[in-house]
Amino acid sequence: SFAGDNLTLFVVSSAVAPSGQPYNVYGANIAPYAGQTGQLEFTATFFNAVELDDISFSTQAIPEPSPVVLTGVGGLLVALYRRFAPKRQ
Repeated sequence: SFAGDNLTLFVVSSAVAPSGQPYNVYGANIAPYAGQTGQLEFTATFFNAVELDDISFSTQAIPEPSPVVLTGVGGLLVALYRRFAPKRQ
């Protein structure tokens, strides 16, 4: 959380450490808090071992699909639905 507001986490990547232990890299959007100061808190709500390592901040935006890609995927789904939908009588 930042300044008492919960942050939504998402998995940026997953990998396996040389020791064989799988791990996830998480990210959160803190852009709404730009220029503010506050306490950044890390809280675990489960009983597994939690390790924090390599905390960093980036100005790079998370890429989103372009409207052309979204339109193409939507068109593909409509075509598949028309192809495989049960025929009406």
